[in-house]
Amino acid sequence: MEAREATIKEYCKQLKMGKVFYQEYQDIQADTQEAFLAELLSRELEHREMTRKNRNLKAANFDRIKTFEGYSFDNIQLPASLTVEDIKKIEPVKRKENLILYGPVGTGNYRKFLFMERFLMKAC
Repeated sequence: MEAREATIKEYCKQLKMGKVFYQEYQDIQADTQEAFLAELLSRELEHREMTRKNRNLKAANFDRIKTFEGYSFDNIQLPASLTVEDIKKIEPVKRKENLILYGPVGTGNYRKFLFMERFLMKAC
């Protein structure tokens, strides 16, 4: 049986079918050979479509969605009237107060802005 699987694997490699094609074929339950083949090809098409979308998203080089998870506020100075929780809950914006984010490069000002922007977009 292993020789047959090795042969199938080699054929898939030569035909550029991918690993998913031969890894899942044993899971397919079908009444006829045509139904089996249709399901196998359908799964391969779904896999290729997903791979294509992921490749295109990666090539588009979109910004990663950033949150405050793992963000360190250790080097951030806040006014006495503002807490870290206020920033996370965008309280200054809710109170219609100006909020100025400034500081050296790499301190996360843009990250804070993006997070607050997304939070506001969800609230609307």
